[in-house]
Amino acid sequence: MNSIQVNTPVGHLTVCEDNGRIVSISKKSCENTESNDVLEQCRIQLMEYFDKKRRIFDFPMYFEGTDFQKAVWKAMMEIKYGETVSYQKLAKMAGYPNAVRAVGTACGKNPLCIVVPCHRVIRSDGQMGNYAWGQKMKQYLLKLEMEES
Repeated sequence: MNSIQVNTPVGHLTVCEDNGRIVSISKKSCENTESNDVLEQCRIQLMEYFDKKRRIFDFPMYFEGTDFQKAVWKAMMEIKYGETVSYQKLAKMAGYPNAVRAVGTACGKNPLCIVVPCHRVIRSDGQMGNYAWGQKMKQYLLKLEMEES
């Protein structure tokens, strides 16, 4: 597994790659290893996102998780840039309309934050809800996407 740290407007992000696919983006620190094409592609796309020049990520990625988690993460990727959906709507999108709490848990275990936009999932009453990287980060990402480019 290879990893790099990417300096972004929200701090250092650690991007990990395995077998030519991005497997995680986190705020955990790591020792940098030698970069490669897929890590560089991810770094460039993350910076384009923060510069409001990218709305969809298309580098190779792999999700390690249960079938349920993968269904939730796949459904999250259908949420358009600058839009939000409720946990309840996401549960329906993922094919599990009665699993709202479990969907929230799957959001919290998302290995590819920002790329798989769990920050776009909010509570039915319009409140932010939880976010693995904290409320300030969620607010920042939502504001970034909702501002005119």
